[in-house]
Amino acid sequence: MARRSSRQRRLHLVSVVFAALPILFAVIRAFSSKYDLRMLWMAFASFFGVALVMWSGHARQRPRKSVLGLAAFALVVGTVLAALTAMWLGATAPFGIWAVAFVLSFCWTASHTLDSLSRQSA
Repeated sequence: MARRSSRQRRLHLVSVVFAALPILFAVIRAFSSKYDLRMLWMAFASFFGVALVMWSGHARQRPRKSVLGLAAFALVVGTVLAALTAMWLGATAPFGIWAVAFVLSFCWTASHTLDSLSRQSA
């Protein structure tokens, strides 16, 4: 296995940071709202949607432009799944639902995309 370049290591590190953000946001929300776990469930649903698209699309083996197209589709799928989860759990504010769903999905998508790009040879 070849050593990663410094650029690849930086991309991977930023990927890990993006992966931690949705869980961090959800945990902060849970503790600040008397243990309301809706955002945590939204984060899990979003992760599931994004990961499923990126994994089934073989993102790590695609060229750069193709990974970005796959990431755009993953963002949409993750956002929709997170929003549907929020509505299923009783959330009622449409703007808040879609804004939170988008942010969570953006973080997961950025994480998966940066990780895929970091694994590609330079």
